[in-house]
Amino acid sequence: MKILFYNDSPIFGGHEIMTVNVVRSLLSMDYELTFAYSLFNQKFHDILNELLISYPNNLTLMPVKFKSSHIQSIMSFFQFLDLILLYKKVINKFDLILASQGDIEISSKIIIAGKLARIKVISYIPSDFLPSDLGVPFSWLRDKFAKVLYRMVDGFISISPSFINGLQHKLNLPKNKIFLLENIINCNKIPKYKLFDRFHKPFRFIMVGAVNSRKNQIFLLNWLEMHPNFICELLIVGTGPLSPQLQSRVNSSSILNSKVRFLGWSDNPLEIMSECDLLLIPSVVEGVPLVMLEAAAIKLPILATDANGMADFLPHEMKFKLNDYENFSRKLEFLLSQHNEVNSLIEANYQKVIKYNDLNYFNQQVKLIFSKLLNGAND
Repeated sequence: MKILFYNDSPIFGGHEIMTVNVVRSLLSMDYELTFAYSLFNQKFHDILNELLISYPNNLTLMPVKFKSSHIQSIMSFFQFLDLILLYKKVINKFDLILASQGDIEISSKIIIAGKLARIKVISYIPSDFLPSDLGVPFSWLRDKFAKVLYRMVDGFISISPSFINGLQHKLNLPKNKIFLLENIINCNKIPKYKLFDRFHKPFRFIMVGAVNSRKNQIFLLNWLEMHPNFICELLIVGTGPLSPQLQSRVNSSSILNSKVRFLGWSDNPLEIMSECDLLLIPSVVEGVPLVMLEAAAIKLPILATDANGMADFLPHEMKFKLNDYENFSRKLEFLLSQHNEVNSLIEANYQKVIKYNDLNYFNQQVKLIFSKLLNGAND
């Protein structure tokens, strides 16, 4: 059985890391895989080529010269040359196509090309989001095309019970077409740290992820300007389309310029996180972010929006309402002042992530899911 993995996102983030984990798991079981990725994603290119060295007989790489962009759910239906090219690359060559999608718009061209070629297409997607959930332009029109894409897919692999519930009920997708594969981190490779006994002076906060509207770094900049007397250091790790705009704002603000540092991409954010007092995740929407699991594994306090997969994992005291500055302030004050209670919450997060991050169990689930998918590949 031949499987094509496809991801044409120009951004390498948590879902791309998990996609590589799934590929590595299947390769260790001697599956024959091809991976199509965007030439605009250098990080993906580097990691996949490293994987190719370990599995030269089982892995084939297929770089493509296009990438998902704005209003992709609409554009995919009208980018005829791309669709023809993909159709020719997949027709009669694969038994199963897995579209790795941060949301339903990303990598959506392969859904259309795969269905034209009459190949079973599975979406590995962390969420049940529609464009309107993300607050993007032309969302009313993009929603219509996105719903068509959801219905074209033959099955879904998602990462959280809440998202599976959303796929079933919000999008009216049948339960037997949806599989659960929860995100995982390798806790054995994460250094252990003691519970914090004192904060840095000034407080040192960190945010890790793509710099874009969805991750909502602007919320933190706004909050800092609203509280000019609050002494802290905010480290922003990552790059993205809003990096120049936010960097310019910081440079032009006397308040922000003394508090905010942009560190760019890091191959080892854990090392930076271990020197911080608090991980902040003010995202508009989220799946189950790996950085949250990693923070729990090194016993770092977390303050995040009560959105999606984070709401399932974090205790009430570590969640705030989206874009609610007052609620954020109250939760932050609690985390910085109630030392004993926060230590208990940190320990609970740690025990939770250790309990459920079992690599052997993850590999077993991958094997079970793909066995079911391939046994019904022509359904």
